[in-house]
Amino acid sequence: MQELEGIYSIIEINLNNKYYFQSLVKEGNERNVLSNRQVENIQINLFRLLKDHVNRYTSYESSSVRTEKAQQLLESICYTIGAYLKTVQGVKNQMELLNSGNIKELFYAGLNLLKEYVEESKLLLKNLQSEALRINNLAYYNTIFTGIPEYFRDCDIKYAPQDGAGSIDYPLAIDITDLEGIEYIKEYLLRVSMENTFCKHFNESSIEQLLNGYHTDYPDLLINIFEITLINVTGLVLINKDIYQLNITESDRYLLKIKLDSLTADQLQEQLKQAVLELYNGMKIDNNKLLQYMLKAVYPISRRLLQLLSMDKLEMMFISFKDIQANKEPDFQDGEMMEDELLRDLIEEMQDCRYTSDKIILIKNKVHSLGDLIEVMEVCFYGEEFNEIFKLLSETEISALFGYFNDEEEKEWQNALLKYRED
Repeated sequence: MQELEGIYSIIEINLNNKYYFQSLVKEGNERNVLSNRQVENIQINLFRLLKDHVNRYTSYESSSVRTEKAQQLLESICYTIGAYLKTVQGVKNQMELLNSGNIKELFYAGLNLLKEYVEESKLLLKNLQSEALRINNLAYYNTIFTGIPEYFRDCDIKYAPQDGAGSIDYPLAIDITDLEGIEYIKEYLLRVSMENTFCKHFNESSIEQLLNGYHTDYPDLLINIFEITLINVTGLVLINKDIYQLNITESDRYLLKIKLDSLTADQLQEQLKQAVLELYNGMKIDNNKLLQYMLKAVYPISRRLLQLLSMDKLEMMFISFKDIQANKEPDFQDGEMMEDELLRDLIEEMQDCRYTSDKIILIKNKVHSLGDLIEVMEVCFYGEEFNEIFKLLSETEISALFGYFNDEEEKEWQNALLKYRED
């Protein structure tokens, strides 16, 4: 019973994924699953294997190496055994393998596994290179076409599988902190491939516009393309807009602030998770690992979003295309306002109109500024009539209208505009 309880206690803790074999032995001993005698037998067999490993490394020309090299070779053995043990289902079965005393057998099983990892990783890299995003980012291209290939030229799977990761500059949306060597390379390639799968659903020139909106120096920055794209697309889901446009305008951010500002940290995270699920289903992606990756990315995004909401700096997360932002002021030139007497006459004429269409004709012919339009809307239009006005306006003019919002005094046309944008 004590042994069984010890096994359960190991299941409940997080074993060190980077030093899995050593961690398993240590935790097993501390929880009385592995006795001191059993641990001693494991160590004896481990050092016997190290002696054989040193002989093979020196081509049997010497039975000794420098202390640093011996330590590296011992680490390679532990790494290789640990890699195999991770593939064995259940801690109990892993312990039974350790107790069997067949350390040498476990090592060669692990070595064969790592060789498979190399071949799988080479294939992943080949596919990644052929399907690479055509987006101008130096770190992305250097990592895929130069850095990781360097790893395969230099790696020594038999004597140093835990060493090296090539020259990897391109950051992942979710960093890998608990793996090294070939395990790291394989997982890195899998994650970049998943990120690419997501990004491939969108027009690459639109992604470039988004990155340019993020920063004009984006080709030289260490940024993650997937994360920036996911954030904007999730924002568009939250306000029921077309995700494939990628762009988020100033008025979109206003809607997002209204929707998210009052949420707690937990509520915000849940809201983002639901948006990601809706996004995943809407895009018809059949890849559960990618879904889990997207959901995992929500946590750091939600923490940052919570902070930016408190600072009223949503533009630092939800990005506008640079060319749209740059043209925003020149594109929108408010017309000349009417004299007060003429405006009063227009309002009286509109109030006498029986049909909305007649009011719209008057607006088209006589109203040339947003200031006058707002004056007219406040006294001459009601309910669904506002939508007929909004249909006349460009995206730039709609965005400009949000600048006339008064938080202290809620107006009917403001609520109508918010609903119009949400729909």
